[in-house]
Amino acid sequence: MKNPHRWQSLALFGLVLGLDQITKHSAPKELLYFNEGFIFGSMSDLPQTLRIITLCSLGGFIFTAYLFLIALLPQVLRSISLGLGLFIGGVFGNIVDRAFLGKTIDFIPIHFQEISLVFNLADVFQWVGAIIITIKLIKKEKIIWFPENQRGKIIVLFRDQMYLASKVTLSCFCCALLLGLFSLTFLRFSLMGLSVDPSATGLVLRHFALAFGSLSILFCLLIFLLSLYLSHKMAGPLYAFELYVEELLSGVNRPLKLREGDQSKHLEKIAEDLRKSFHKE
Repeated sequence: MKNPHRWQSLALFGLVLGLDQITKHSAPKELLYFNEGFIFGSMSDLPQTLRIITLCSLGGFIFTAYLFLIALLPQVLRSISLGLGLFIGGVFGNIVDRAFLGKTIDFIPIHFQEISLVFNLADVFQWVGAIIITIKLIKKEKIIWFPENQRGKIIVLFRDQMYLASKVTLSCFCCALLLGLFSLTFLRFSLMGLSVDPSATGLVLRHFALAFGSLSILFCLLIFLLSLYLSHKMAGPLYAFELYVEELLSGVNRPLKLREGDQSKHLEKIAEDLRKSFHKE
C-alpha cells in the first residue's frame, strides 16, 4: 500500500475499535444495556448460535471487502477511505462484543417523546462513517463512476484473466472448505463434550453449515470479481502496449500513457524509446 491514505484508514480503524472497547468497559454498570441482536435489536429472535455465527462471519466478510476497497481506492478518494475506516471500525467494535460476550454492550441512552434508544460509541462511528461515505460518493460521482482514465472494458485479455481469476477463486474455495470442515468438526465434538442434546447439536451444526456455506460462496464470488479487476491492472498495460506498437508501425506518433493504478509502468519508457527510435531524423 504505497498511498498514505490506506495506512491512515487502517490506523483510524484501530483507533475507533480501541476507543469503543475502552468506553464500553469504563461505563458505569447501571448504564449498561446488553443488545443480543443486530442494529437496534434486530435479529434477536434468531437462535443464539446462528445469530452469533452469522454476525461474526458477516463481519469477517465485511473486513475483507474493506481491505480490498482501500487497496483499490486512489489518493483522490482519500475521504472515502477514511470514512470506511470509521464505519468498519464501528462495525468491528460490536462484533468483538458478540464474539466474546454473545451480545453487544450499549450505554448511551436517548429518549425522545415515546422513542427510547440505547447505543454505543461504535454505533456513532458507524453512522458518521456512513454519512461521510454517502456525501463523498455524491460529490465525487464523476470521479468514481466516470473517470477520464477508465478503459472501456475490464476483460481485455479474456483467456489470461479468466485463468488467473479462476485459480485464485479455486484457492480461496479450498481454504474455505478446509476451514469449514475443521470448524464443523470442532463445533460438533465441543457440543458432544458438553453433553448437549443430539437433536440440538444437529440443529446447531445445520445452522452453522448453512451460514458458513452461504458466506463462503459469496466470498468466492467477490474474490472472482476482484481478481478480474486486479488482473485488468496487469493485462490492461500489456493490451495498451500491443495497440501502441501496432499504431507505431502504422505511422502514428504519440506517447503511451497508462492509467492510474496500472502495473508495468516501465512500459511507458520502453514505448517512448521505441517512438524516438522510429521517428528520429
